[in-house]
Amino acid sequence: PPLEEQVVLDAGTGCGCLLVAILRETRRGSCRGVGLDVCAAALEVAMANAARARVESRCCFIECDFGNMSVGAVGAEVDVLIANPPYHVKSRFDQG
Repeated sequence: PPLEEQVVLDAGTGCGCLLVAILRETRRGSCRGVGLDVCAAALEVAMANAARARVESRCCFIECDFGNMSVGAVGAEVDVLIANPPYHVKSRFDQG
């Protein structure tokens, strides 16, 4: 189906910029989105950005670690997966 009719999952949504942009560009369609992030503060910003772009009725944001989430946690079949995960400095993990 065309993007206007699909469900987009944004893994590591952060401020929601990617998901909100896609939903804004497909505003005439029924494209819906789910944003996942482990940071509650980032999700608050994402929700505010969705409201500012007037797409909040077509998206939801879930606080979770998408690396450890269970199948079905999103509550919908996903058509498109997008992600722009944070970068981690290797030396940060070597200190372990």
